[in-house]
Amino acid sequence: MRLLDARTFQFKEVSDPRKITKYAVLSHTWADNEVVYSDLVSSLQNVHQRPEFAKIKFTAQQALADGFDYIWIDTTCIDKSSSADLSESINSMFKIYKNAQVCYIYLTDVMEPPPEGWTDDGADDNDWTKAFVNARWFTRGWTLQELIAPRNCVFYTSDWRRIGTKRGMCHTLARHTGISSPILLGADFSRTLVAERMNWASKRTTTREEDLAYCLLGLFDINLPLLYGEGERAFLRLQHEIIKKTNDRSIFLWSALEESHTTFRSLFARSPAEFASFSDYTLFTNYGRFEVTQKGLEIDLHLVQVPSDDREFYAVLVDAGEGFHCARLRQISPTEYARVDADEIFRILNPHYVRFATRQVRPETKWITVPNTFDGYDRDAYMDFRLGGFQVEYHPIELQIQSVEPRDAWNEETQTLMLDLSQNLKPFEEGRLNIVFREVSHPDKTYKLDLIDKMRTPTSLSTWGPSPANEKLGYIVRMKQHFVGDKMINVVKIDYQIFLDNGWQISPDKNPLPGRYTWYRTITDEEHAEFAAVLDRERKDENRWSESRVIEEVPPSPMVSAAQKASPTATVVEEEALSSVDGDVETAQSLG
Repeated sequence: MRLLDARTFQFKEVSDPRKITKYAVLSHTWADNEVVYSDLVSSLQNVHQRPEFAKIKFTAQQALADGFDYIWIDTTCIDKSSSADLSESINSMFKIYKNAQVCYIYLTDVMEPPPEGWTDDGADDNDWTKAFVNARWFTRGWTLQELIAPRNCVFYTSDWRRIGTKRGMCHTLARHTGISSPILLGADFSRTLVAERMNWASKRTTTREEDLAYCLLGLFDINLPLLYGEGERAFLRLQHEIIKKTNDRSIFLWSALEESHTTFRSLFARSPAEFASFSDYTLFTNYGRFEVTQKGLEIDLHLVQVPSDDREFYAVLVDAGEGFHCARLRQISPTEYARVDADEIFRILNPHYVRFATRQVRPETKWITVPNTFDGYDRDAYMDFRLGGFQVEYHPIELQIQSVEPRDAWNEETQTLMLDLSQNLKPFEEGRLNIVFREVSHPDKTYKLDLIDKMRTPTSLSTWGPSPANEKLGYIVRMKQHFVGDKMINVVKIDYQIFLDNGWQISPDKNPLPGRYTWYRTITDEEHAEFAAVLDRERKDENRWSESRVIEEVPPSPMVSAAQKASPTATVVEEEALSSVDGDVETAQSLG
């Protein structure tokens, strides 16, 4: 890593990342004539005379004022003439921004700071807010990680006047970037869906096509060799690397930009733009098995035949309980399929889904779940005394944690209450297991989260409110069990509950984006009836198959053997019955 001395503008090489000096970074959009690494090395005196040096000079002055001796700027600290230096810098760029003490964000097309009286309520669409969120900086691919990675960000106008901080403007940023405020404020986003992270980048562009993939490496914790000239294949390589790390099936929930009924597609997207319509962030998608081989993507899918077309099927990409999220596939060989009508994700309702049931029977004959990492894997369960940990994943910025019991087990930095209830049930028996939240704007208003009660019903939703500040705003609490590192603990998440005229909506943001939930084209009632009939027939065939297996595996009793010897006709009848079952099994297998 190469840093720039804020006083002398001399470079400092840092060979050991564990001993990185504290530094500030600049995030900006590139101009035509930037000061680059070779300029500073060859003639520092001439560089000082160039107008492009102004942003470097300001960054250095502001860093010194904030107490930092070193700065990092991509235009000057990366030697782009060296392919090795460029590759190393791009693959580690997310960490460079994350480890910085502060990130100065320079907006060349925002001329004024916010007017007096401007507030960050997320819904203020005045002229200044529009100018701010429509700045070119928000449209570039590389600046996505530069917004998310640093914990502390400060925005500046074109003439270097201070606009505000990321924390102070999080609601406005969340509403206009599609990234929830908890993520912007530093919450761990490794458990967010792959498709959600792709959606963050769906409206951003890069100068080089390959950079659409390379600018996302840090968001997926992926390292890739840089191969400029490969075009959209770079994004394909990124997806291949992602599925080596996770079995998150949301990576297949994209919609093609072109509307074509004849185009054959794979199950991989061509660019982040194809995730623009995805917004169903609450899906559980970590299950199943798939991998890339020499033949392409091999994946375990349940297929439902399309009515009136014996070569096309709806492939269940994600089983969402009440419905199946499907892509339409055409069979092109006995074992190979291609995606058609790729501009749509289809939804088939599941008539056998029972809401709030602890277990659901999936229509697949066999599913094997092999998580590659513990992160992202969750499950619902009843109260388990072995789960002695509680982590507050995130909560609305309007709420603050006032107190925790037992206090000595609370880790403020990780927001984790770690107890070993398998060894000591005293906190549980005494009822001293709770977290109390208070509203920032109304300190007298508190909400007590009884963790013991949540353990008894871990999947239930608890509601708080309405808020004294707004009768249409409340909070909703849920708890699930996740692996955090190598420990399965209870993860608590608090969202806004927004009351609408036609019901209510759950959102991590006070002012959620319109159309936050994915819209799917619903098939006709007639098609539903045919699908339901197919599913019923499959279940009956599977039951017959199970019964026939039981008959075959149970050895006949001596009495039955004697009866068979005495009555050959009975044996013939049994053989005919089993033959009929086998025929039905073949039918079920052809459908499944």
